[in-house]
Parts: sequence; C-alpha cells; structure tokens
Amino acid sequence: MTTFLSIAFMAFVAARPHTLYAQITVLINPFENQTGDRSLDWVGVGIAGALGEKLTAQRELYIFGLDERVAEYDRLGIPETASVSRATSIRIAWEIGADVLVTGAISGTPGSFRIDARLLNLPNNSTGPDVSVTGKLDEVIPAMIRPSASHHRSGARAMST
Repeated sequence: MTTFLSIAFMAFVAARPHTLYAQITVLINPFENQTGDRSLDWVGVGIAGALGEKLTAQRELYIFGLDERVAEYDRLGIPETASVSRATSIRIAWEIGADVLVTGAISGTPGSFRIDARLLNLPNNSTGPDVSVTGKLDEVIPAMIRPSASHHRSGARAMST
C-alpha cells in the first residue's frame, strides 16, 4: 500500500536514471511547522517518519534514518530541533550522500490544515511534483500516510503540482 506522496515520489524517482543494482538514497527532513503553534511540531516530525517507513518497503530506495540525520546535524553543529533553510537542507543532503531530498511544511489551523511536500533530485538539480493535502488536521494526517484511494472519503484534498 502506498500513500499519495509515495506515489508522487515513486513517479519522480522512476524518471531518474539509475543502474539496476544502485539504490537511490533518500533524506526526508521533518516538515517545517508554519502554524505558529509549537505544540504541533510533532506533526512535521511524524509525517517525515511515517513517509520514511512507507518508502522503506521499496527495495530500490535507501531511506536515511533519524539517527543518521541527527548525526549529520550534530556533525554540522545544527541542533536536532532546528528548522533549517532550504539551502541548509540541500547542504545536509549533499553531505550525507542523498540522491533525493524530501522537505515540507505544515500550516493552518486544526480546522483548516495544510501539508506541503517538495521533492528534489540532487544529482540532476531538478524538482519533482509539489504535493499538498488540505483539510481538517484530523483528516489530513491520515490522508498523507494511508492509501490514496481513501483521501476522498476523509474529506481531505490531495493535490500535486
């Protein structure tokens, strides 16, 4: 079973040339909390973790784990809980050896919530589709991490640009 973001991700990766035996390395950063409510920081971390767990099932992908990301942050002197710029995210991805970087943000209020994700292919310096899910907080998180066919039943809307 794949998620809406997983489907977009796999389509993006499929367009990337790679050898038969080479795994594509992926760094998924915690999604930046732009809600203004620090009590929702866990949402951005949780989405990144859930997406990583879903993508780990794909044999052609190597997903950098939390420990590896935290070690790289430590090596660069960046606090684990820091929200980093896009440029810093790219630098971290290059330093750790990632082929693909996934970043994102959460915004809105519990009644009108939005999750945005962006994919970046580092070797080709190209972006994949931007993926957004909007709706109520208790609908968009499950919509981001469960099978894509269930988006419409939950009331959450998924978009890809």
